[in-house]
Amino acid sequence: MTQPTSSTILKGIGENAANDYLLDLDTHISRYQDVFPAFAALMKNSEIEYIADRYHTYDQEALSWQKRYRNYATWLRWSTFAAAAFSATMIMAGTLDTQEIFQESLENLPKIILIISTILTIIFSGASTTLLMLIKRLRLLEKWMGNRAKAEDYRIQYFEQIAEDLPTEDTRMASIYLEYFRRYQLDIQLAYYQQRSTNMEKKSMNSAIWIAVLAGLVIIINGIIGSLGLKFTFLVTATLIIQAYSAMISNKESGEQNERNASRYKKQAEDLGRISSSIDRMRASIQNGKTEVIKQFLEAIHQPMRAENQQWLETMQASSGAIEELEKQLEAIDVNTEKTD
Repeated sequence: MTQPTSSTILKGIGENAANDYLLDLDTHISRYQDVFPAFAALMKNSEIEYIADRYHTYDQEALSWQKRYRNYATWLRWSTFAAAAFSATMIMAGTLDTQEIFQESLENLPKIILIISTILTIIFSGASTTLLMLIKRLRLLEKWMGNRAKAEDYRIQYFEQIAEDLPTEDTRMASIYLEYFRRYQLDIQLAYYQQRSTNMEKKSMNSAIWIAVLAGLVIIINGIIGSLGLKFTFLVTATLIIQAYSAMISNKESGEQNERNASRYKKQAEDLGRISSSIDRMRASIQNGKTEVIKQFLEAIHQPMRAENQQWLETMQASSGAIEELEKQLEAIDVNTEKTD
């Protein structure tokens, strides 16, 4: 029987698609049932079905908890910022009493600002405390990260199990599997790390720019206050609000770890890219009957991926630190509110 050429197998496996990351076993079996019937039959295996099912379960759980955590964390940051901003206006209200214009014609305005600011500070502090407790008590971050790590581990097991079931001497089947693995695992992971590192690098740079701009703005306002005297002391409120906004940006960056992850993902993409460049050698070796290179190739790809999965714990710890920092900010706001009262 004539061995199929590489181009024939490549054509049968098909072009990469945007939804390849879904890893839908039933779709794959149906897709290759006619073109590669023996390979499709190989995937009709109870162990592979179980692993694929576990992957989808943990993947969906991870996505669900990730959405909840990110939504709650975003609301928490904004409500904490709002509480800090209105806490600053409480301080401003106290300084307005000393201003001549308010003593003469707007004597009730400072009291009105103080009352409104106090109420809004209490409301947003309460909202922040509620969100903080939900994040911690429901363990949203731990559930997101834990399920994601399990999902990625099962994804690795999926491809390794199929490779384990390959007929030892069947170079045709090995060649088909290599291209299957290349399309649905190697190319997917490589594209993920490349895109994520680029996006994270941009986010980190934008955060750094905003923090620098806001720091410069605070210096300008403080300079104005110092130059023009006490009648402009209400501008202190502006600096406090700007600093609170800068703290929110900094906290978001601290939680997402964009700079750190961008560097890590970039290295991972480089490592996978280097290994990926040897695929032609793998193809030639398989055609020459050396099907054992399949497992060696998988191990070379999956070893750094497993190591990357371990990094989820460190990311979780860094994100937990960002949440704890928000808790400290809330405590400081509560103290300022009590002093004002």
